[in-house]
Parts: sequence; C-alpha cells; structure tokens
Amino acid sequence: MSVWYPAVTTQAVENAVVYELQFEPGELPPFSTLGHALLDGPPDVADAPYPLVVYSHAHWSMGQELPYLVEHLASRGFVVISTDHEDNWSTDLGPMAFETMIRRPQEVTRQIDFAEALSAPGGDLDGMIDTKKTGIAGFSMGGVTAMAAAGAQMDLAGLRDWCAANPALVEENSWACIDILDHEAEMAAFAGLDEVPSELWPSAKDERIAAAARLSGSLFMFGSDGMAPIDVPVLLMHGGGEEISDPGLEVGDPYESAGSQRKAELVLDLANHMVFWSSCADSPSMVDIGFPMFCTDPVWDTDRAHDLINHFTTAFFEAELKGNAEAASALAAENVAFPGIKYEAT
Repeated sequence: MSVWYPAVTTQAVENAVVYELQFEPGELPPFSTLGHALLDGPPDVADAPYPLVVYSHAHWSMGQELPYLVEHLASRGFVVISTDHEDNWSTDLGPMAFETMIRRPQEVTRQIDFAEALSAPGGDLDGMIDTKKTGIAGFSMGGVTAMAAAGAQMDLAGLRDWCAANPALVEENSWACIDILDHEAEMAAFAGLDEVPSELWPSAKDERIAAAARLSGSLFMFGSDGMAPIDVPVLLMHGGGEEISDPGLEVGDPYESAGSQRKAELVLDLANHMVFWSSCADSPSMVDIGFPMFCTDPVWDTDRAHDLINHFTTAFFEAELKGNAEAASALAAENVAFPGIKYEAT
C-alpha cells in the first residue's frame, strides 16, 4: 500500500522515487514507474486534515501506476491512498473478472478504514486525513471500481440483453459477455447471495465517498439502470478513439444515466485508452518488456494529455471535497476552452 500526503520539504532534498512491482521468480523482471515524491517525508500539518482520495488501479497493474496524478493531488492538498488489488499484475494475471467485480469495492472500503486508522490519535498520520471528505479515482478497471464504490450497481440482465443484441461484438468483449455472464452463479455465491439477482445487484457503495472520477474504463455491467443510483458528483473521462475500439465504453451513456446532480464528462479527441497511463519516460520498464504502445498515444503528446487529466481531476476534487468555488467555476462548461477536447457538465 502507498500513501501520498502533503509533506514538509526543501529544495535541497532529493525527491525522486522509484515505484517497483515484483513478479514471481522467472516470470518477468521487476516493473517500475518513476515519481517525484519525498519518501517518508515529515507530514505538513499546517492545513490538516486533508481530504482523502482513494486511487484504484487498472486490472493486472499496480497501485503506483500513475505517479503523475497521485503525486499531483498530494501536492495540492489531498491525501491519496492506493493498494495493489488482488488482481494486480504480479499474480499471473490474477483472479477471473467475476471475482474482481465483487472484490474490488470491498478493498476500497478497507483502504478507507485503514486511512481512518492512520489518522487516528497515535497513528502514523495522526490528524492528517479527513475521511468524511473522501473521493475515489481510478483508471480502466479502476474506473469501473470507482463507479461501483460510488453507488453504481451491476445490471447483468441488461448486459445479457446487450450481448444478445450485438453478437458480432461478443468475442472482442468476451470479458463481459463471456467471463462475467458465464459465471453469474459463482459471482452470486462469491458475493454471499442465495441466488443470482434478476434485476440490479446489491449496491457496493461506501457512504463515505463524496465524489468519483473515472479515467476511462468500460461500464458494460452497469448500463443505464445501473448508473442511475449514483447520487454523488462524478467526472467521467475517456479517449475519443476508444469510442471506436471499445463499444462497451459508453453502453447506456454513463454520463446521461448517472443520477448525480453535478457531473462532468471529458473526452480527449481521438485518444486511445492508454493515454491515461504513465508516459514512457516515467515507465521505461514498459518499453524494456516490449510494450511501448502502452505508454504512448498515436495522436496525443502524453505530457499534454496528463496536464489536462491533472487539471480536471484536481479541480473536480477541489470543488467537491473542499468546496473551492474557483475550482467549481473552472469546471463550468462555459469556462472550459481547451483545444482537442469535448466537455460538458451540469
């Protein structure tokens, strides 16, 4: 588990850090991302307590996959916590997707519980964290996790109807139409249910979560009906190129379907899914193991894309967790005028 927090530092202090994921012996060399945080720095208590943001990583990845985002949030007065989900990359591709859908929101709740313990009297971050002001952000499967923890509910009956109506798309979306739907009974048992729900599945919402940001991620399993129960503010981001490559990304139109009174959607024109991932400069291991396509984008300069992602995500949590009126104004649709994006908000 990693926790990023505002710290007291000076220009003379080296703040480079390497985040490393170890694999089983003989599988792959260690994978790392590069960051700019001060390891075990003294907490800056001047403006404590700080709102909490839980970060949920992609399937088969690690909690430190996006230093550019989590470190930026910490530098702007948030405490960010992220752990490796049980489907992280070191587990030989981890558990099957159906287990992931049940397990991940539970892991989010345990992280918030842990943050409360950290900030309790005598804790390692005594008085630093305000878990009553908690947000969640996630990339890819982490984005799905963020929506579930914020109140989205699985609608597998609706998913089955979609898969039946789109047979040509079943194979390319096999993780949803096959890996999930073929294991509904196991999912129900894993969730402690007596039978497979015929309508929406029980909510996995953590009531402490007050805002949620999705950095891409297909929301197949929720659909329109499953997104409607969300009542906290949401920020939905994805790449415009994904709308072609991933037809499940916008099943049911998550933005229109979310029940949130305050919601925003950001689309990076023509960008692919991995535009949200760390740049190759910050994840050279991705190049070393032969996957440079995972840390580049054919259209976007990743640094510019990440600047926009940081801008909107930070402003969103500033507005929703801190009540920052200036940040809220910056997110108003009439005040957003960046080239290369589509944006709407309520």
